[in-house]
This record gives sequence, structure tokens and C-alpha cells, in this order.
Amino acid sequence: MVISLPSLSGQYQGTYISNADSSTYLNINKDIIEIYQVEDYFRVEDILERSLILKSEYDIVSDTIFLTRNNARIYFLILNEEILQLKGDLKHFISCNTMFYCTRKKDANGEIVYFGKWKNGKKDGVWLYISQTGIRIKVTYEKGVVLDRTVLD
Repeated sequence: MVISLPSLSGQYQGTYISNADSSTYLNINKDIIEIYQVEDYFRVEDILERSLILKSEYDIVSDTIFLTRNNARIYFLILNEEILQLKGDLKHFISCNTMFYCTRKKDANGEIVYFGKWKNGKKDGVWLYISQTGIRIKVTYEKGVVLDRTVLD
């Protein structure tokens, strides 16, 4: 049985972790972007203490996500569905050109479509993908290369 991995072309809801030190992440919902700083990042659902750096509504125009509340000089370039690049500085928290990698993607209804980890800008370890029909696919990556792909019950 051939099952394709889900694609959410043009949708950016999900959680993105920074490449700089993994202590900053974005949470993008239907209407709001939240930027958090955390002490240690392992899994977003395990975070007990986090500090909200910024919360804003946003607009997507072409390949750019613009923050719309008092943050005219801060925006994100959309490099692809999974990688965003910060343009502008968030003072002492995040510098310009910091890359953010999607670790958990949601569909338009807020349902999780996939999640996993990144290492050195490449997918690494086990990722779980969930199709629109509910079929779960486990994919194991090493340095961005697929090692194994298994359809789960």
C-alpha cells in the first residue's frame, strides 16, 4: 500500500524551534504568533516554564509572514513549509536571520499532522505523520535521509 505523507501547502500552523540554541520557539495558530523563550527544550508539551517574548496577529503575503501589532520591523521569510527565517531583531532574545524549523505541524482545524526533531538543519530521528484519513506513518531520518518508513496500524 502506498501512502503519501501529508502536505499542507500554504499553511504554517504549528510549532517551530530556533536553530540558534533551541531555547526559543514559535507557536503559530490560526490568527496569532507567539514567541517563547524556555530554559530547556525537549518537547513542547513538556515545557513547564516558558516566557512569552511576543504575541501578535499576522498576515501572510507571498513568501513573508508579517506581524501586525506594533512590530512592523519584525517579519519571517517563508523558505518552505517547514523552515522560517526571522528578519529583524527581538532585542536580547533572537537575532536577525535566525532560522526556525517546524517540529509539529497542524492542519486548518488545529489537528496535528506531523511532528519530530531537527538536528543541524535536517530532520533527524523518528517522525510521525498522520494522514487526513487517520493513517499513521513512522519515518526514521538520519541527517535528513529517510532510513525507514513504516505504516502503523
